[in-house]
Amino acid sequence: MATGRNFPDAATAAAAAGAVGGAVVLVDGAKSSIPNATTKLLRDLQPRRIVIAGSKAAVSSGIEKALRTAFGSSAVVRLGGSDRYRTSARITDYFFDSSDTVFFATGEKFPDALAGAALAGQFGVPLLTAQRSCVVPETVDVVTSLGATERVLLGSTASLRYTVRTLEECPKHSLTDPNSIWVVVNKKRPLSPKDWAPKDLVRVNAPYVNTPYLRSAAATAVEKMFAAYKKSTGKQMQVLSSYRSYASQQAVYTGNDLLTARPGYSEHQTGLAVDVDAVPRTCSLAPCFADTSQGKWLANNAYKYGFILRYPSGKTSVTGYQFEPWHYRYVGVELATAMRNSSVKTLEEYFGLPAAPNY
Repeated sequence: MATGRNFPDAATAAAAAGAVGGAVVLVDGAKSSIPNATTKLLRDLQPRRIVIAGSKAAVSSGIEKALRTAFGSSAVVRLGGSDRYRTSARITDYFFDSSDTVFFATGEKFPDALAGAALAGQFGVPLLTAQRSCVVPETVDVVTSLGATERVLLGSTASLRYTVRTLEECPKHSLTDPNSIWVVVNKKRPLSPKDWAPKDLVRVNAPYVNTPYLRSAAATAVEKMFAAYKKSTGKQMQVLSSYRSYASQQAVYTGNDLLTARPGYSEHQTGLAVDVDAVPRTCSLAPCFADTSQGKWLANNAYKYGFILRYPSGKTSVTGYQFEPWHYRYVGVELATAMRNSSVKTLEEYFGLPAAPNY
C-alpha cells in the first residue's frame, strides 16, 4: 500500500509486488482513514500481509491504525525511511535476498520509474530510486548485499548520470529535505510542503532594516560574519531581509520571476538566506552592491562563515535569477569552502542538478 499523491514509493513497491506475486493499492496518504471501497478490495484479495510503503509522512498513522484494526496488527508491516530514497532501499532489502540485476530510476519525476517498475516486476528484480548523480548509503548497502553487478539506469542522462551505476554516495546532507542546510530550492525544486516553516528560527543579533530571523546556525554565522567585517574595516553591514514565511512571500512576490520567487519556491522561506545591505544604505538590492566595501568583502570572505553567493553573475540560465550580490545563502563552512576551492558557482552545478531558468 502506497500513497497516490506521488509515486516514488509506489514504483519501488510495484517492482517488489510483481516479483512476489502481490499487488499495489494506492491510497491518499494524507488522510486519516481508508475508504470503504479500499477496505472491501483488501478483504477480497485476502492478503497474508499488508506492507505500507513509506514513512508516516507519506502514509499516515491513521491509515496504519485502520489497517491494523481491520486486518490484525501482525498482518501489517511498515517500510519507511527518512526520505524516498531510503524508503526505496528498505523496501528492496525487505523483499529481495539476492539479485544479479537492479533497475534505477530518478526519484524526482516518475514516468521512468512507473514504466520500469512493470518491467522490473516481470523480471523479478528490484527497482531503486536515486538522485540524478548519486545514491544514499542505504542504497549502496542493499545493492552490495544483493550482489547486483548489472545496474540498469532508466532514462537519459538528464534523469540519471553514470555515477548512479557506480554507486557514488550522495552528500551527507539531504538536498530535498527542507530541514537540511544543503536543501536546494529553485524554480524546479519547491519546498515540500510548499508552506513549510523552520522550527528553529531565532532573532539575529545584528543591525537591520527589517527585523531579522534565521535558523539558529545561520543566525550565529551572520553575527560572526558582521562582527568580523566591522573589526576588519571599521564599517558595518546590516540585514535587509531574512526569513520570510509562505504568507510573507505571497505579499512580496511581484510577478517578475527574474527578481522574486513564487511562494514555496523562495530561499528566504528556508530561514537560511539573508539579503545584506550597507550602513548607511548604499546600492540596496542593486547590482552595484558588488562594488561597495561590504559587497567586495562578502565576495572574498563569506565562505569562511558558511555562506555562498547564491545568484552569481552570468548564471541566470542556471539559477533563474539575475545577479544578486546582496543575497547570501548559508550552507555551512564545509560546503561553502568546497565550492570556493572548486570554483563552481552554483548549488545546481556543484550537485549535478538540472538548471532551473523557469518554472
